[in-house]
Amino acid sequence: MPLIDFKCTECRTKVKDAMFSIDEEYNMNCPKCSVPMQRVYSAPATFGFSFTPGYSVATDQYFSTKKEKENYLRENGMEVRG
Repeated sequence: MPLIDFKCTECRTKVKDAMFSIDEEYNMNCPKCSVPMQRVYSAPATFGFSFTPGYSVATDQYFSTKKEKENYLRENGMEVRG
């Protein structure tokens, strides 16, 4: 089931993660003023990546500090980027 966010054009009320079935139209009226709401588009979710602080996907390592990560990269002949 898709989760969709909406925003009211009149009173600016926001509704996050409204659930709809696949065959249902994605329309919704504001719960406060009953005006049709506008769909809010956002970036899609990513799957298969972990954005845990300190984790480097490139090296598959955890680092407690940025300095520790830079030292690891230099020691292993890898490029250090800003």
